[in-house]
Amino acid sequence: MGGWGEGDGGKRELYGKSSTMFDQMSCTPPLRLPDAMWSIVFQLLEASWVEPRRHPIPPPMLVCKKWKELATPFLYRRFYLSVSDNRLNCFAKRLLSCPKYQQQVSTNARYVYIGVDKEPPFEVSFVLDRMRSLVTVDLHGGAYELHILGISCSATLRSLKFTVTANSCIAAAVHELGALENLHRLSFNAMHSRFDGAAYEDSPAELYLGCLHDLSVYVPNNLGHLDRLWHGSFPSLTHLHMPAAFRYGKSHQPLYTFLQKHKAYISQLDVHICPTANELLPGFECLKRLNIYSVLPHESSVAEWVDCFIHLPASVYYVSPVLLGHHSDHTVLTELLDGLVATGKRLRFKRLLLNLSWSQLILDSSPKLNHYLAFARRMEQELGVVVVDQKGMQLRLDRPNDG
Repeated sequence: MGGWGEGDGGKRELYGKSSTMFDQMSCTPPLRLPDAMWSIVFQLLEASWVEPRRHPIPPPMLVCKKWKELATPFLYRRFYLSVSDNRLNCFAKRLLSCPKYQQQVSTNARYVYIGVDKEPPFEVSFVLDRMRSLVTVDLHGGAYELHILGISCSATLRSLKFTVTANSCIAAAVHELGALENLHRLSFNAMHSRFDGAAYEDSPAELYLGCLHDLSVYVPNNLGHLDRLWHGSFPSLTHLHMPAAFRYGKSHQPLYTFLQKHKAYISQLDVHICPTANELLPGFECLKRLNIYSVLPHESSVAEWVDCFIHLPASVYYVSPVLLGHHSDHTVLTELLDGLVATGKRLRFKRLLLNLSWSQLILDSSPKLNHYLAFARRMEQELGVVVVDQKGMQLRLDRPNDG
């Protein structure tokens, strides 16, 4: 009986047919598929990119000319540039020296992250001015003014994020926002601000962003730097992420006016719970989801949560204590539940979403699982509220708890 190494007949018999089929499957069908199908494939491949220094697109470009032609635009979709590792300077020099590269960047770039330490160098303005199809801009650190974007990408820009080190540069950015008429998402984060600058004077013209539907503001102090934002009008706003909104809403008149103007059509609200919450919540007629960012018992009391829960607008369906599952033990959950039951009132919302995973707790045999199960069972039986995890999954509670 001949082995694999004896003669050619065995090899041809074993591999001949499958080898021919493999050649046909690997060479012919890719060229026959519509270009739109391959564009979707390369788009998904580019979307999986996590490590900035290892782009997934170059290897497929080496397969054939057709793939190189179709995959090339996705090589220029996203850019991560910073001053600290000299990437920003090298990128600017390459744009200057290579017209073809500049054309590809101008046409295909959709996302750019730029990080600087202090004042932005001239390369920031130079680079952004040549990205004429940008959809998302993420500016991190330093002192930025929005006019460095110029008018090159104002028509295509949909998302703009500032993470800055000085509060004054946020005011400078707000001063120029009116040119971005198609902006959908706007984010200001000055969590580690030095608060060392003077705010811009308000422009006579009201800030109007008709397409803005997602506004995120994390400025722990000195809200006066954003007064022009609070005086603005955003008729499409549906999601407001501002943990300090209720904390400063009554004391800062421009912010209070802003909340009163837009509360009628906000459907998702991310805030801290505080004593003034119940004075500001009425009027949110379209509110569907409330995400709570307070940490019990460090940033607010159980009594404040209970008071907030029983006074929520009738439109609210989901309540999500975002940090409850991570930073609070089961005793806090018990205190919250006991406080809600003691009021004798039926809660209006239907779902309480905890930031945890039932399946992960079961797989890890976590000792917290029984505490969460007991909490979920009581919430459903005594208050009519279903407890779900971060994926919206509900655990069956009809089986007895064996402890």
